[in-house]
Formats: sequence, C-alpha cells, structure tokens
Amino acid sequence: MSNCLFVIHCFYMFTYFSIFFVFSFLKYLCITYDVVSFLVCICSPDDTPWDGGTFKLTLQFTEDYPNKPPIVRFVSRMFHPNIYADGSICLDILQNQWSPIYDVAAILTSIQSLLCDPNPNSPANSEAARMFSENKREYNRRVREIVEQSWTAD
Repeated sequence: MSNCLFVIHCFYMFTYFSIFFVFSFLKYLCITYDVVSFLVCICSPDDTPWDGGTFKLTLQFTEDYPNKPPIVRFVSRMFHPNIYADGSICLDILQNQWSPIYDVAAILTSIQSLLCDPNPNSPANSEAARMFSENKREYNRRVREIVEQSWTAD
C-alpha cells in the first residue's frame, strides 16, 4: 500500500473509530492518536472478575495494514494467561487468524472477550494459566488486584 493510501486508510480508521466510541457508550476511549498509533482505554466486561477495570492499550498500524494486523499491547499492568509481561497479547486474530475484514472495533471486542474467556492451553503467562486452571479463586483475587490498580494507574 502506498504511503498516501496508508495515511488515508488510517484517517478513515480513526474517523470510524471515533464515531464508534460515541455509539458504544464509552466501552472504548481513544486517549491519544497520531496517524499510525492510538492509545486506547478499554473498560472490562461487566459481571466478571475484571468488572470495573479500565485498561490502556496501544495500537500501532504499519504500512502493511490492513493486510497484516496492528501491533497491540497493554500499557496497563495485567495478570492474564494470554498476556505477556511486556503487554503483548496472544490472540489468534492478531496472529495467524488475521483477516483484513477486522477493524479496530473487532480487535477491541475480541480483547475484551479474551479477558473473561482465556485460553490456558496457549499461555503467554504460565503462572496465570496454571492459576486459572488449578486455583480459580486465587486467580480471581489476583485479577481483582489488577482491576483496583487500574483505577489509580496513570
């Protein structure tokens, strides 16, 4: 994709992304952006151990977008079987199941879904995966700590 088309596509995505915020009742909130990267805050799913959390992520779009997925990382501290220590996310649609049909809303919705439905068989955080499988009560306690930390994080 030429640089000009890439910039136009990213502008389109930002415009769509901004409009989506209004209609999603602030389940996602774009904090800052430039043409190729966003700092986004997502609200965690209700009625889960993640309930009440607000977590920051970065989305970086390369010139290969939409043929390749954006680079998505949590900035907020996380404790989850499918989130690496550096905030990278082990999620099929961000890796081998990517399709150009996915937009930012689909990515963020998938991440929200992953929070309450982890895949411990493909762990990025082995401690969290083991705890999720073997001691759900302790896992939920650790998640609640992360949620509480999200309220005061910068």
